[in-house]
Amino acid sequence: MPEIREITVYQFDELSDRAKERARDWYREASVNDDWWDSVYEDFTTIAWLLGVEIDTRAVNLMNGKTRQEPAIYFDLYCRSVEYKGTWSWPVDPVTAIAGYASQDEELKRIAEEIVVARARFVMRYGLDGANLIAGRIDDAKCEIDTGDLHDLLNGDDPDEEVEVPDKLVDPLAEAITDLGHWLLKQLDAEYAYVYSAEYIDENIRINEYEFDEDGELA
Repeated sequence: MPEIREITVYQFDELSDRAKERARDWYREASVNDDWWDSVYEDFTTIAWLLGVEIDTRAVNLMNGKTRQEPAIYFDLYCRSVEYKGTWSWPVDPVTAIAGYASQDEELKRIAEEIVVARARFVMRYGLDGANLIAGRIDDAKCEIDTGDLHDLLNGDDPDEEVEVPDKLVDPLAEAITDLGHWLLKQLDAEYAYVYSAEYIDENIRINEYEFDEDGELA
């Protein structure tokens, strides 16, 4: 037969240190979900666009059978790897754009300056406007730029002499985009450490006013 039992419940700050740790473990498993990186993705997508990279999207299956689009970004913090895919085109003024969006981030400013230098080299080499001359795919933290569009523009439909795009012009751009991948990995590291930290979890438990038994199990 059903019976009524009385138990004593505790707020988080009333628990012992051992019980608090058990409560934290419960919260990490139950409430820190697989989209903790969404804010990092959103920020990175904007920054990449300011620097000339339009991040691709990919379809993600939802539990209700539908799909949603999210940035085509993949990472593994344990293996220290990150991959993002997108289409490249020369940004108009990346230094000013980054200064306006992330004025305190010196690494992003440096990357923007590298892109400006790379663009200037293309303009000097070919005497062309640097905008929209190169499009490519960015795969993995090591960037590989596809110079097909620029190659076709330089050679025309039936060139008498093939004009190749030298690596020394492409490499500085690839290095800048590779550095952007390393920057992204650092942001993911920092966000992961934050959402799994005791400080973050304790505050969220308090805000939601969860109650526990004396062992730290959810009441």
